[in-house]
Amino acid sequence: SDIKRRYEKYMRDEKTVMVVNPWSSGVIKRMSLPQVYALVTKKSSSKMWDSVRMFPGDRNIVIIYNDTCKFDGEPLNRIFVTGEGRAFETLEGTFVIVGYDPTEERYCSLTDEQVKKLLPIFADWSKPVNIMSFGQSHHLSWMKMMANSKARSQRDNNGD
Repeated sequence: SDIKRRYEKYMRDEKTVMVVNPWSSGVIKRMSLPQVYALVTKKSSSKMWDSVRMFPGDRNIVIIYNDTCKFDGEPLNRIFVTGEGRAFETLEGTFVIVGYDPTEERYCSLTDEQVKKLLPIFADWSKPVNIMSFGQSHHLSWMKMMANSKARSQRDNNGD
């Protein structure tokens, strides 16, 4: 069907993203969403996004990360702090920053303006990231990206 073809093209198309590895600066790359998933989770699966979350900064930027990295012994990547400098959240392992179109409710490439904004924020891995640098619209919102959660995965693995 036409909808299926458009979805497959959307998934296949490469988007401009920022890859942030532990102990390094953010790097701009072109990647498809399955490539982002494989990089963040270190696996390829048809059950995409099962343990991946997104951190909305401004309404047009999200951070895609694997929420099991904290428990899997992955190295600390970044510490996020509030506007007052208090620790808010830590992200372990590799994460990817992508554009987001809230009208279409889908991922898209980062714009040149977003890249210019993000490069200095993620230039020095040793400095905490102030969540206010993303803008105030969603600065304290952490959202589950898809329906599956770590707790649900554990429940399913336990046969409950």
